[in-house]
Amino acid sequence: MRAVRGSGNRTTEQRFRFALVGAGLRGWTTRNRNVLGTPDFLFPKAKLAVFVDGCFWHGCPDCGHVPKTRRPYWSAKIKRNRQRDRETTQRLRASGFRVIRFWEHDLSCLDRCLEQLLIALEEYPPFLPSVGISEREMKAVARVRRAGVDAPVSAVLSWVRAIGPDLVLSGPVRDIRAVATTF
Repeated sequence: MRAVRGSGNRTTEQRFRFALVGAGLRGWTTRNRNVLGTPDFLFPKAKLAVFVDGCFWHGCPDCGHVPKTRRPYWSAKIKRNRQRDRETTQRLRASGFRVIRFWEHDLSCLDRCLEQLLIALEEYPPFLPSVGISEREMKAVARVRRAGVDAPVSAVLSWVRAIGPDLVLSGPVRDIRAVATTF
């Protein structure tokens, strides 16, 4: 247990940090102890807290497990961790923060994690990548995603650029949903 790192581990926090840097996102800090729950990543101006939870330690319903040895101890520990996570999220939201939580296994598809983060940050242009996508295009992509289109951001962005972000932003939502069949 002493060898387990509470922060900065390679499978979660470092991997996500490299993705943020690679995407050109700015305005975030790590492990801000002045904020309740010490979020792994914090966008203070956007009041957005991001947690990257390890599947084992936080009891992922998909791939988390309880070890066979000392089962009562581990069950109780993981249950406490999950309860603390829920309480932290509720208290942060009550104090005006938005909270995003990623599971360790979600990081196998970093593009989707970054896409979710960009959608959450769409109202805050200073955090958008400095090259590649305009604020108007990001808002159009976010509108398409909110309409229920579950496609990679690159495919949605290509479509938005093909028809123009202004048309996407001004068109009815039902037309955007109809486009979902093209992805």
